[in-house]
Amino acid sequence: MKKFQFNLYDKVMLAKSGEKGEVIGVAEYSRRPPSFLVEYVAADGRQVDAWFDAEALQNVLADRAVRGA
Repeated sequence: MKKFQFNLYDKVMLAKSGEKGEVIGVAEYSRRPPSFLVEYVAADGRQVDAWFDAEALQNVLADRAVRGA
């Protein structure tokens, strides 16, 4: 199995909205890039999960390192 950009239990942030969550699923396909199921709290307070491509996500720890937090 190949290494994915994100792994189960990784803390991630949605790149456009800034909402933070955790990767709870990874899907590998034969003809497209992998997708990641993220569980997060939406801006309106609902707990939701949704599938995202890697470019829609940022690693929370990497984001902190860049900002110096």
